[in-house]
Amino acid sequence: MLLTQEYAVAGQSAELPCDVTPPSRSDRLRLVLWYHGTGGTPIYTTRVTFRLGSKGAALVISQVKASDQQLYRCRVDFLQSPTRNSRVNLTVIVPPETPTIYEGQGRMPGEGIIGPYKEGDTTRLLCVASTGRPHPNVTWWRDNALVDATWATTEEGATENQLTLGPLRRADLGAVLTCWSANHPLATPRSATVTVTMILKPLTVSFLGANLPLSAGRRHQLTCETVGSRPAAIITWWMADSKLTEVTQRVTDDGNRTVSTVTLTPQVGHSGQSVKCRAVNTDLMAEVIEQSWRLTIYCEYRIYENGSHHLLEVQM
Repeated sequence: MLLTQEYAVAGQSAELPCDVTPPSRSDRLRLVLWYHGTGGTPIYTTRVTFRLGSKGAALVISQVKASDQQLYRCRVDFLQSPTRNSRVNLTVIVPPETPTIYEGQGRMPGEGIIGPYKEGDTTRLLCVASTGRPHPNVTWWRDNALVDATWATTEEGATENQLTLGPLRRADLGAVLTCWSANHPLATPRSATVTVTMILKPLTVSFLGANLPLSAGRRHQLTCETVGSRPAAIITWWMADSKLTEVTQRVTDDGNRTVSTVTLTPQVGHSGQSVKCRAVNTDLMAEVIEQSWRLTIYCEYRIYENGSHHLLEVQM
């Protein structure tokens, strides 16, 4: 007895072929009956129709269920020729549902965000696909590149893949990790995605502009910038052990750059002292970086001679 194999996805339609062509031109088709399993009762259900047309004959099952996975038998009777029987083994593919990602000690990341982590941290991500027949393959991908394809099936029937992430580097900020669950070419694969967030210390801090001498008693502005911090760094200004307070600060839209300007009125006694621009991420208070500007102060003297005066600048 002829046996063919057919596949269908749960929720879609299945077509089970049956050859109803008479053995000879003089013969004619009389009756077609379908059975499933070991039962001897023909199939009668509203989800099943028999199609007979130019594309051949087939039993069409709509809204396929997992329970439709059985061995089917097609019986064809002719007016003259002997009855013909054929069998069709229907395998129903149950697509996996969207997998679930767990972070660290079983925490589910909110809104697809994991972290924030610090440089050097290591974490584990567990992706679980609890449904699907056959058991799905569960894989991890980063930027369309496969990074882990070692999944396992649990005693409860779920499929898991654990990814070790780290030690994390600055370049891992914003990394998009996707867990895919797929079990058959006919079924649509499902995925879940998380994005890595990190806390980063500032990379550099520097003064903007040339280190020019300043005039005593006049207001001057010094500008400093820092880049590389996440979240944005805070800049403070110091001279000796005193914090300067006449300060403005702005952060670029991407949060990567902070620019700060201090206004000060140096005096003669400040010559030789240093103004420090100090940058820190408030989540990493131990990671402070700073840049110093050694002050050179010019003092103006007025010299009177024969009823007129001259302006003389002297470096102190």
